[in-house]
Amino acid sequence: MTDQEPTFTKADAALSVTGNAPAFQAGDVGSSPAGRSNLMRSERKMEHIVPTIIFIAVFSILIGGGIWAYRNEKRCWNNGHCECGEPWECFGNDSSNARGYHCLNPRHEHPPNLWVSYPGIDTT
Repeated sequence: MTDQEPTFTKADAALSVTGNAPAFQAGDVGSSPAGRSNLMRSERKMEHIVPTIIFIAVFSILIGGGIWAYRNEKRCWNNGHCECGEPWECFGNDSSNARGYHCLNPRHEHPPNLWVSYPGIDTT
């Protein structure tokens, strides 16, 4: 084995003198037009990954929240019956066209109310 002196390239010399990395030079990886094109293409792909992930996450939360709210109203509606077994009675609509129901069972100290806003829950 022989001891070899470390070899420096022009890029190493420019970095040691200026403290800044030099721009692409002939012979560097990616310095050909095809290499730069591939590099730019991969950078453009990376630019779209984070916004796409954020969009998918927000969209999933919105859809999941809507499904959860629909299922919660359907569970509370209980096929038209209060938890005591008496049927719900409609007492009106609000400004967003949600239907209001209450239980007429006299055994309730505070009669429960239910507002149904999703279509198809309270129709038979």
